[in-house]
Amino acid sequence: MFFGTFEDSKEKILSQYKDETRNSRMTDEINRWSFRKANGIEWNPDSGEDPEQLLESCRRIEREMQGQSRVKIKTEMFVYLMEHAQVAVSPWHIFASDINHGGILGSFFTEWLQELEEGAMKPLMDKNRDCESEDILLYTSNVDFNHVCPDWERMLKLGFPGLKAELERSYALWMQKEITEQQKEYFECGIRAWDAVLTVLRRLADECDRRASESDKLPVVAKMLRALTVRPPENTLEAMQLNYFFYRLETQIENVNIRSVGGLDRIFWPFWKRDLEKGTFSEDELSELWKYYLCSYSAFGVSANLPFYLAGQYADGSSAVSELTYRIIRIYRSLRLYDPKIHIRINKDTPRDLIELVCDTIRDGESSFAFISDAAAIKAMLAMGVSENEARNYAIVGCYEPLVLGREIPCTANGVISMPKVLELVMHNGTDPETGKHLMEIRIDDCVDFEDFYRVFLQGIRFCADRIVEKVSAYEKYYMELCPAPIYSATMPDSVERGIDVYRGGAKYNNSSFNCIGLATTVDSLFALKKLVFEDRKLSLRQFAAILDANWSGEEKLRTECRNECKKYGNGDREVDTFTSRFAHDICSMINGRPNGRGGRFRAGLLGINWGFRFGYKAGATPDGRGAFEAMSKNYGAVNGMDRKGVTGLIRSVTSIDNADVPNGSVLDVMFHPSAVRGETGLKAFTDIVLTYIALGGFAMHCNIFDANVLKDAVAHPDRYRTLQVRVCGWNSYFVDLSPQEQKYFIEQAEALVV
Repeated sequence: MFFGTFEDSKEKILSQYKDETRNSRMTDEINRWSFRKANGIEWNPDSGEDPEQLLESCRRIEREMQGQSRVKIKTEMFVYLMEHAQVAVSPWHIFASDINHGGILGSFFTEWLQELEEGAMKPLMDKNRDCESEDILLYTSNVDFNHVCPDWERMLKLGFPGLKAELERSYALWMQKEITEQQKEYFECGIRAWDAVLTVLRRLADECDRRASESDKLPVVAKMLRALTVRPPENTLEAMQLNYFFYRLETQIENVNIRSVGGLDRIFWPFWKRDLEKGTFSEDELSELWKYYLCSYSAFGVSANLPFYLAGQYADGSSAVSELTYRIIRIYRSLRLYDPKIHIRINKDTPRDLIELVCDTIRDGESSFAFISDAAAIKAMLAMGVSENEARNYAIVGCYEPLVLGREIPCTANGVISMPKVLELVMHNGTDPETGKHLMEIRIDDCVDFEDFYRVFLQGIRFCADRIVEKVSAYEKYYMELCPAPIYSATMPDSVERGIDVYRGGAKYNNSSFNCIGLATTVDSLFALKKLVFEDRKLSLRQFAAILDANWSGEEKLRTECRNECKKYGNGDREVDTFTSRFAHDICSMINGRPNGRGGRFRAGLLGINWGFRFGYKAGATPDGRGAFEAMSKNYGAVNGMDRKGVTGLIRSVTSIDNADVPNGSVLDVMFHPSAVRGETGLKAFTDIVLTYIALGGFAMHCNIFDANVLKDAVAHPDRYRTLQVRVCGWNSYFVDLSPQEQKYFIEQAEALVV
């Protein structure tokens, strides 16, 4: 095999990009992208300008084009980078993509965003500053160019020249009718940018030729790169090169962060079959290719990891599971990686032995998998007005967020509402007790029963939702000033047909999303208030607020009662679960369907990932017994130690929530003791739990398998546990690399397991 044994290159690949980062300030970005030979990349100084020279050239372009649109300016910068940046290839790597671009376009984005926030957006920035400050963290609201997934199947079918040709075809059709200046700009910039992409592929091929004597790989890579400038990929190697190159091009140069490299079994299955039928590659060679491919993505160390998905169904409802689905999982397992992460789509036709294979891989220490219910995801998308065929062919981006493949820009992380912090402010009539700042016009003094209080609390949520919608919608009117995307737009058929950039609203679905976090902490706190204030009349709201302000000092008996005698979410209690379902519907209804600034709508999520730590550190004590500035509950999970009926009780509570209310998704974090999943009986029980959760309407689940004593030993002796993986949320990490607070959280979760 021309590419050699993977093991010979593994360590070099994994260390190649260890210093890469995105969107730092300009000088820091250039320093990080100016790799040294020790990192595995040797730039050819004769192949072009270094990052400092490129920066000066791009500054010149910006000056000379002052007064022209940002899409034109960004396009000219992009073209200049593709034509003049230094390039590199490796004698031991089979995928070429290294362009010494300095992260410059990402840094211009940072500057343009700062300019916007200090200019046209300043009134809204000032309006929201106190609520979003690190001192308070009531909510956040942001731009989001970080959660997209192109239609990889279409891209592999057309290839790069085909995408450019589609632009040219649509441009010609529009020129025969009434075309706007914006549309002309769209087509001309897109065609020019795609010409530059083909140029840099040829430049990389030339660099392969220059170093051809160093490796038998390089002549083959050069031939492959040149082929991709004139036609679509024809085999697995070429398809992987296109996929890998485009991910890097978008995420690291055009600055549109792809958060799924696709349904790999479905998009590569035709190439796999064809290669075996034609004898292009043997099965062993294809397995080696997959090792190179997966390890190459793992090498980036992408923030929050990089996902792909497997299994599920096609748009016509038929199963997407193939021999390749199983093969990818087994190859991934053999590599002992923790990144990329893998979403496993499950429906009624998913073979049980596939789920067993994943469960067995998880209990073997590879916890990078998450299970996603097709039924729940499709239900949520249908509720947002998506057609059934489109919904069936959904993709999962980021942590667990569904989108319409190839037709949606979902912006799944535009903001966060800290519900426990909202409760804290409501209990103080809209004033933050820590800073003394009055933020909401809220009054609880007239609340005579729990329903009165609950309505006031929802007013607090509404206040935050209104602020986020207002600010994000305002940001979105300037998206074309911040991040026009002529390259990415060409991958979206609606954008090409209409001649409108995806960030001007060119996709079919142009949605925005934000998440409400701390679900269990909030529900448990509301039930404590319901019992102690409104039913037992043990104390007033003001008295309770004073106790919380003092962080339970002198009130340990009351705190114990709040923890142990008040009803808790996560135990399958009918009253609590009925309320939780109502509560989720009430808060999500304040978000879902509201118009945004790009002709789309807002979507609600209950995804908390690890924000419960950051936001928890800014929230005082809560009525459920939580101490001041401690972490909040995570995602759909219960408060640590409060799910006392085991995983079955937890599942009953979580599945009480109607996922049609939560189109931006969430996930149930489950931890098992190793003894619970040991042997064939344990594997069957593990698989049954996953299938039960899906059958009852659950949306997403991921799992950790830990013994608390092992985690404690890892804290004491980290060198012994360098490869101990933990599923943090939408990503994996090594346990020893977590912060002490995060390690404590997982230890407490493991200690509370019902064995």
